[in-house]
Amino acid sequence: MRSWLAALAIGTVAAMAATAAAGGDDATTAKLVADLITQSDIAGIKPPMFTLDDGVLNQPGSAAGLGEMGYIVTEPLASTRGASSDGTVVWFAQDLAEKPMCGTGDCAKAWRDAAKAVAYHYTVLLDRGQPLYLHLGRTLKSSAAKAGTGSAPSAIANTTAHDFEATFTASLADPKQFAAAVSDRNDAVLLGTDSGERYVGSAAIKKTLVAWGLAMTVRDGIASGIADNKTIAWVGANVDGKAKGDSKPTAYRLTIIYEKVGGAWRAVVIHFS
Repeated sequence: MRSWLAALAIGTVAAMAATAAAGGDDATTAKLVADLITQSDIAGIKPPMFTLDDGVLNQPGSAAGLGEMGYIVTEPLASTRGASSDGTVVWFAQDLAEKPMCGTGDCAKAWRDAAKAVAYHYTVLLDRGQPLYLHLGRTLKSSAAKAGTGSAPSAIANTTAHDFEATFTASLADPKQFAAAVSDRNDAVLLGTDSGERYVGSAAIKKTLVAWGLAMTVRDGIASGIADNKTIAWVGANVDGKAKGDSKPTAYRLTIIYEKVGGAWRAVVIHFS
């Protein structure tokens, strides 16, 4: 795929950072966040510590930067925003439509038609307006995609271990245990690989995960990090998932954002691509 969002810069860095920190789950705010993190040459804004997409993997210290983008013009669709209890960390789980390049004909109609389809699922985590983690995944055209198709994802190297990784690894093999680790927040989000797979709220997410019945194993390494407030964390990994009846597993890229509540880590965002 063309590997990065190309965003149109809107407003100043200060305005975007303020919007990201204050937030709101409307499409305009989410668009500003997307603009913020995909402009690697904006003064005062650091690239994410870690980024995942279908074709490019940037790990800490990588020479690959956010400036190496394919030019994809997008429009925000559904977006869900969450925030830490102290308000310093925010995350967005967003659907994006891909706008076609148009120079002739009825461009307005072409853009309206394109906006009916979710081309990407997109998760971003920010700490005081600075991006910590980004996951961009192109959605499947059909949920009937067969297990085992597609190319193998780029390997992930292990980063410094954190205590929340134990919650992550312990839950992978058992779909019910994986679902049990989901936060009770009403703004918890699950993004699947298909365009229609957006589930919001604890009950809907847990029901979906149990229905999917994916037993997963980590394919290579686990990347993880934690926000300065020590209550929000992220995990990125390649996993092989196999539902009951599958003849072979499917490779996924998996992101989970965790919140620490009462000493336990609970998933507030789960994103498969």
